[in-house]
Amino acid sequence: MAHLTMMELDTLRHFIGEERLAVEKLNLYVQNCRDPELRNHLQHLANECNNNVQKLLGFLG
Repeated sequence: MAHLTMMELDTLRHFIGEERLAVEKLNLYVQNCRDPELRNHLQHLANECNNNVQKLLGFLG
């Protein structure tokens, strides 16, 4: 792992938190969506955000 400054670490934590929040909201939208096409799109977005979380966590080691 590269050494991160405190500012970089705080920024990374912020981005991870935002992506996790997006995943939670999108999953809630998926559960309440009745349109199959929109539901698939929302699920795809939730998966992308979850992948982003995993990538960002990779910077932490």
